[in-house]
Amino acid sequence: MKFKKEMLQELVYDDCLLAEKIEDNITGTTRWSILHEMIFKYNDKFYIVQYSIGATEMQEERPFEYSADEIECPEVEQKEVKVKKWILLENETNISI
Repeated sequence: MKFKKEMLQELVYDDCLLAEKIEDNITGTTRWSILHEMIFKYNDKFYIVQYSIGATEMQEERPFEYSADEIECPEVEQKEVKVKKWILLENETNISI
């Protein structure tokens, strides 16, 4: 679904009456920008969009500044995901090899 750039900018700044921001996570960085992924709710459906902002106060990059007037946002749904992770054992002593 396409959304107006102005509405998405309002969502970033928590100033939108048409939709609700659910999550806004940093997904990476470049030399000049911080990359974000935002999940939002609109008409009882959830959507995702990516944007970037300037990495420092000297970078003049605002959310969706270089985007078209309408931005395609795919619909998403939340699902449980199992992840395997390596965890330190509590009773292990440090052994040098």
